[in-house]
Amino acid sequence: MEAEILKFICANQGAVDADELMFNLFPGQSTTEVISNHSKFALCSSKGKQRVVARTSLRLCRKKGCPVSCGELHLCKNFLYTGSCHFLQRRGCSFPHVLNSDYNQRLLEEHELQGLSRAELCTLLLQSDFTMLPPICFDYNKGDGVFGQCASGVDCERLHICEKSLTQSCSCSRAHDFTAFQPKKILHDKMVPDDMLRSLRSVYSNREALRRNMRGGSGRARRRNLNGAAGGQEGNGADDQKCRQKNKLAKDKTEICMYFIKGHCKHDDKCFKAHDKMPYRWQVQEGGQWNALPDNETIEKEYCDPSNSYSSGSPPVHFDTMTRGGNKVRRLTTVNSLVEPTFIHTTEWLWYWQDEFGKWNMYGSDSARGKSSDIRSETLEQKLLDNESEVEFSAGSQSYSLSFQDMIQTNKHYRTKRLVSRRPRFVSAADVRTKKVRKPPGIFSPVPDHWDKTHIPPTGFSRVAVPHTSDEFQKIEARFHSTLRDFDIVKIERIQNKALWEAFQLQKTQMKNNNSGREVEEKQLFHGTDSKHIGAICLNNFDWRICGVNGTAYGKGSYFARDAKYSHSYTGDSDVKTMFVSRVLVGSYTRGDSSYVRPPSKDGGDINFYDSCVNDVRNPSIFVVFEKHQIYPEYLLTYKTTHPLVDIFSSAPVYQGSAASNQASSSDSSCVIA
Repeated sequence: MEAEILKFICANQGAVDADELMFNLFPGQSTTEVISNHSKFALCSSKGKQRVVARTSLRLCRKKGCPVSCGELHLCKNFLYTGSCHFLQRRGCSFPHVLNSDYNQRLLEEHELQGLSRAELCTLLLQSDFTMLPPICFDYNKGDGVFGQCASGVDCERLHICEKSLTQSCSCSRAHDFTAFQPKKILHDKMVPDDMLRSLRSVYSNREALRRNMRGGSGRARRRNLNGAAGGQEGNGADDQKCRQKNKLAKDKTEICMYFIKGHCKHDDKCFKAHDKMPYRWQVQEGGQWNALPDNETIEKEYCDPSNSYSSGSPPVHFDTMTRGGNKVRRLTTVNSLVEPTFIHTTEWLWYWQDEFGKWNMYGSDSARGKSSDIRSETLEQKLLDNESEVEFSAGSQSYSLSFQDMIQTNKHYRTKRLVSRRPRFVSAADVRTKKVRKPPGIFSPVPDHWDKTHIPPTGFSRVAVPHTSDEFQKIEARFHSTLRDFDIVKIERIQNKALWEAFQLQKTQMKNNNSGREVEEKQLFHGTDSKHIGAICLNNFDWRICGVNGTAYGKGSYFARDAKYSHSYTGDSDVKTMFVSRVLVGSYTRGDSSYVRPPSKDGGDINFYDSCVNDVRNPSIFVVFEKHQIYPEYLLTYKTTHPLVDIFSSAPVYQGSAASNQASSSDSSCVIA
């Protein structure tokens, strides 16, 4: 009966008048009796009438080439929308295009959705999963301006649509049509086809009705419907149905609860996550049931090594096919560490590539040839979570592309291909028992792999000479000479200051959390300075409070330049000059102003601020940062004009700095315009 109701509603744009539903399907019965399953139906009020809105807990998997039975539908979003995918013909698509695959069919049957057509299923998923479509901009719906109070204007990533028009007639000046320029642009970016735009009004109207229902309904009743019957074991039909629902949800638990590992979960057996004392659990499917595999920790340790394609047990677990003999195998796990960076017992994923000798090398670490790539595991993992199809990066002088669908790394010049593997970091049972508190994100984060580990003082800093023949030197030299050709680099020193590095990483994590978990834009920028300020900057970072000596056109902060030529103007009058190359977390930026002492607000409030200021938003070449922890002074360049000079830099390659040795110069910390 419920399947029949659901199909009828989804075939009618996802919601119907309660009276119409009862008249067409169940004359003489009460509405509350027919739609008692609140996990599938919501009874909402609209314009004095009751409407029944369909919903589901099934979601579309966003992970490209997801290899596990994650409990979410494995299907291309474009295929779900239209029944076809233009990416498939043009350059390939990373998502499946078969709705009735064995895996998908099993999920649809578990959620009792197997009778829905593709279009009906699309309607149901769009209005149930609020993340599939961009939200309505609430700032646009406030104020009287062309963009309301939205400071982003046409560049806003939310839809500029009148909220009132979704539920009632409206004649205001705001946009009421999803085919208007701004909403159409945003929806196109989300791959929503033109022929769906007209139907989105009902989708967003139903989403709003469901949102209000969740806010206004009985929280206890909703929790009972999500978690199964609470208490009582009577054998009547209603309780039997609740019991079956509870058992189904228990079977569907594919993520491990971190609170239970830590010691206690307040939801007990009603928790929608699996309860286990380890952050991973290997299971085999036997007779339709998932049973725990023996030697859980041994299998996990072998799986974490990318050189292993199967376990050592008998019969072995084949990691590539996730099978054991003729049975399917799955790995339950805790949430990704990038999704919840402040939680303990999360799962950290590491990325590896295989060289020509068969050795697996972790990204970001020194490879077999001594060349470190400029991309690390956490960056690749975030790109995967962001549903990107491939990523480009460099290692030494070579450029590469990595396809997440094929898990293949390709050298863009030589076209050589290498296998790529993604495995979790191994955590033993002893590690779980001793890990009680998560260190604050960023604090005690490992220093870069290419740092000289013999010259990392516990306090202060070291200036380590970078060899002229290294890729590290040549990459910086190339950037310098791209805009400043009539000078020779005498030396490049790497600044190794553990305290500043950890503060920089902590700042990056905080900015990422404020950015809804998305990566924060980071740039490598130049800053010219007089040599007398070097020690103070290496020790204490740039100090914006004494800015202004050479102007503050875009705000009272630390200034950095995209081009070395610009920064050269602020290096003093000596023949031998110094310039910093710094990592800068520019994040989201806007045009600066001389009156700014911090970046302006994005929405006029006192919470949501820009991260930095620039001279030109469309083509920025000058960046102003007001928070010093957004900067790490990574390299110090010493250079001179091309005419011969006496080489005064043949002394020892490492310079050690400390608070004591730099006390005299710390008060002169430079923050002049780069």
